[in-house]
Amino acid sequence: MLLKHNRRWVVFMWLFLIGVLAYMDRTNFAISVKPIMKEFGIDAAQMGLIMSAFAIGYTLLNFPGGFFAQKFGGRLSLTLIVLFWSIMTIATGFAWSFASLIVIRVLFGMGEGPHLPANARITDRWVRPQERGLASAIWCSALPLGIIVGQILCAWIATAWGWRATFTSLGFAGIIVAAFTWVVVRDTPKEHTWVCEEELKLIEESQALTAKEQAKSEMTFNQIISNPWHWVITIIMFCIGASFWANISWLPTYFIQARGFNLQNAGFVASVPWVLCIVSPFVVGWVSDRIGKNKRTITLMMWLAIQVPFIAYGVYTPNIKWCLVSFCISLFFVWGAATLMWTIPFDVFSRTDGTKISGMMLTGGSIGGIFAPTMVGYMLKWTGSFDMVYYCLAGIEFFAFLLAIALFFKEKSVHRALDSKTSVTP
Repeated sequence: MLLKHNRRWVVFMWLFLIGVLAYMDRTNFAISVKPIMKEFGIDAAQMGLIMSAFAIGYTLLNFPGGFFAQKFGGRLSLTLIVLFWSIMTIATGFAWSFASLIVIRVLFGMGEGPHLPANARITDRWVRPQERGLASAIWCSALPLGIIVGQILCAWIATAWGWRATFTSLGFAGIIVAAFTWVVVRDTPKEHTWVCEEELKLIEESQALTAKEQAKSEMTFNQIISNPWHWVITIIMFCIGASFWANISWLPTYFIQARGFNLQNAGFVASVPWVLCIVSPFVVGWVSDRIGKNKRTITLMMWLAIQVPFIAYGVYTPNIKWCLVSFCISLFFVWGAATLMWTIPFDVFSRTDGTKISGMMLTGGSIGGIFAPTMVGYMLKWTGSFDMVYYCLAGIEFFAFLLAIALFFKEKSVHRALDSKTSVTP
């Protein structure tokens, strides 16, 4: 009986599976760097360009991906993008030159660009507003798990059958996942035969909007661009993305250069925080859902504020144990804040615009992902130390916290206005 009335969560477990696949498809390239460089005779600078090619393609379609998902729905969007990026994954296994890798990785990045906005669209339509935190947590927790599983599985495949096999095998698996996505996912619970009348009524009643809100027209592109609160959300996600991707790119190197670990031990130690990141989305989802759907920015403020001192203390302390603990805590809250951001656009803006705002927000996070690794590299070149790098990252997150305070007052005013309109509605 419990499962019968909770079929919506089957859809989110499928989104979780797609997320694991997506980040395995990203990890497989990191595993294959050395054999690719050797086979094609490319140097480290050229490999850096190939890595950036994915981020460029990914960023290009974050915002348009939100509009696409808004117009055509999450089901079609997810099916097409999983199919396309899986084809590009296979194509990577057949690359023949430096130039071909650049083109394929840009296209691969473009394929994954609309992924998270499509997830946000489905989340908005499939759960009660007070469940958005948990629903987002399910598919956000797939990222660190995909990184961990991808590193282990792809290393094993590459060792046994060569680096090209990692791409072809995961690519064909993705095509199968795309086919099943069309079967499992629907744009709304009403369209799915799995959902019973009781569950459908529960979801629809909780999502009921006032007549005024239902009749509200969607914001145009120019209106979104000129809205200052859209930029606040985007800049917060940029700050979170900068911290997140700086650690993905440089944390193992930090343990080698600053703490004296060898490569193998540094890789193991640097993976520990990502294990905790699997849990982080569920914790922040549970907390934000309990605090209330109209007060999620309070949780965001807490998560941004807590991570700031731990980002700085991780490099300040001479004790390696407390250093690792600090990195675990800071990344736990960094990824928790990133997860929570997927619920914010639907609380601050109308539901008709939430998906599009999410796409632009993700663009900000992606630009942070392009900016941060480069910033770290230049700061290391200038200072020769990671200390100033992480102090700057702490400052960036503190700036995000200040913006979150402003966003809290905006969210509060939005829901106060809606409550007053609802109370006078005949």
